[in-house]
Amino acid sequence: MATINLKNDWTQISDEILQRMKSLIEAYPTSFSKWANIALVSKPSYEVNIVGKEAVARCREMYQQVYKPNIRLLLNSDNDIDNTSLNSQYPNDKTLIYVCYQNVCLAPFASNQELITFFFK
Repeated sequence: MATINLKNDWTQISDEILQRMKSLIEAYPTSFSKWANIALVSKPSYEVNIVGKEAVARCREMYQQVYKPNIRLLLNSDNDIDNTSLNSQYPNDKTLIYVCYQNVCLAPFASNQELITFFFK
């Protein structure tokens, strides 16, 4: 929620809580499995925005080829990107993949293979 709402103070609070829970999670992993899952998800993650008519197909293809738990996928296949930060960069005739990390986006990737190379270089 902190990332979606751009609330850095929320991130700091959640990090502090998880830090306090760390010893309990390590000592009793089965009892604190939900907290362990939150700790895994709370690590810095990449946001992958796939925009264009082939967004859904590209997403399926990517998941068949590779899975990384710290990647969040956002899809937009109907060219309605008015509410995203990518609206000024989106060409209507192509499906592009944007990788964002901590609110900064890289230049778009044209293929899934380029994206996989980026994550596993």
